[in-house]
Amino acid sequence: MEGRYVDGQYASANPGWHADDAAAKVKALAPLAGRLQPGHVVDVGAGTGDVLAGLRSACWPGARCEAWDLGPFPKTPDGVARHVGDWLGEGGSCDVVLFIDVLEHLDDPDGALAVARARAPVALIRVPLEVSARDALRPHHVSLAREQWGHRVHLTARGWRSMFGAAGWRIRAETYDRPWRSPTNHWESVTEAARRAAGVWPAAGALVLGGWSWCALLER
Repeated sequence: MEGRYVDGQYASANPGWHADDAAAKVKALAPLAGRLQPGHVVDVGAGTGDVLAGLRSACWPGARCEAWDLGPFPKTPDGVARHVGDWLGEGGSCDVVLFIDVLEHLDDPDGALAVARARAPVALIRVPLEVSARDALRPHHVSLAREQWGHRVHLTARGWRSMFGAAGWRIRAETYDRPWRSPTNHWESVTEAARRAAGVWPAAGALVLGGWSWCALLER
């Protein structure tokens, strides 16, 4: 699993490492992050580090922030310390650990959650919800998630809740996240309009239409 993130495969398939999505992720996570006053934050699989930097600016201006990732990056955002390596195997304790669109990439997310619980009292999570009625009609989407994005785990919000509970984490708060994207054809326009209408009931929308992510604030 680690090879694709250090040998250029992932960067080639995903130029920019999703930096364009950082602002939307910060906006979605800020209501949960704002409940915390950490002194030390670690972001596991931080990519460019822009999400961590954005949360630091919006919610934790005084926190010491570390961005850990297997792949090196030429630039590190202001206020963030960069570590090239595996925090799960090499890192230490912190006040809050972040897994922002990371757990679905891991071969052993249960083990990662157990390690994180031993080192941090609080975790902030964002995961994609890739199991829906619509996805059942387009199995190629799951294949794309595996091949281009490296996703290994595909669950509903209920499935993620079960995983977190089994690892000993308690959900303090949660929210659904569906960033709006510009449709590229008529079918996408119809689907996007349905998703926006379903935003009033995001849990149902995620199960029927797909395309949502789920954010959670966890406590041990």
